[in-house]
Amino acid sequence: MRLYELHLRYYVNRLRWAGSPYAFHTIGSTIAIHADTYAKVRGAPKRNAGEDFHLLNKAAKVAPIHRLSRPEIRIEARRSTRVPFGTGPALRRMRADGQPLSYAPESFSRLAEVIAHIDCGVPLPGQSAALLEELGYPRFRTQALRQYRRPETLRKATHQWFDGLRTLRFIHLARRFHPDQPLIESLNSLFGPIDHLAHLKALEQGFHRTNGDSPAAGG
Repeated sequence: MRLYELHLRYYVNRLRWAGSPYAFHTIGSTIAIHADTYAKVRGAPKRNAGEDFHLLNKAAKVAPIHRLSRPEIRIEARRSTRVPFGTGPALRRMRADGQPLSYAPESFSRLAEVIAHIDCGVPLPGQSAALLEELGYPRFRTQALRQYRRPETLRKATHQWFDGLRTLRFIHLARRFHPDQPLIESLNSLFGPIDHLAHLKALEQGFHRTNGDSPAAGG
């Protein structure tokens, strides 16, 4: 369970480092959502797994996501085969693996290049451009340039297109250039041989204080 939590916190930390507006946790048992937002996104999607991820992915497009630094919610570990992916299957897989793998840090460097392109118009390097092309970006970009004349409106529309789901797909596609590597090796290369879980928690809490996130949960 500790390794799985490290994986989740590592992913959100790297999204935040890259500048993604979708850098928040999506664990269903820790989510509270305002009724108005829930109605706007037409409720939780009917899925066998990942409904919490897809709910927040839609909610983030219509309302801010407030991330709390307290209280800390502790979830008991449970291995499960009830759903195709998520906490239960991940725990079973990590228990079987000697060195659990996760996304390579370099994949998030590719993501940072995409975010810089969206926010500041920085030209895309070849690898990142190729990955975005697989996601259908050229077609979206052509249509968006015709529809949105103001830079800020274009930027907002692009971030709504390149949402949390396409961000995850981009990271998965980046495995072509940057294969998954042992999670602990990635964390050691980024932060050194420290208590990574405590460090990632502290980074999140510092981010919350700096950005003034509300103590009232919601979406």
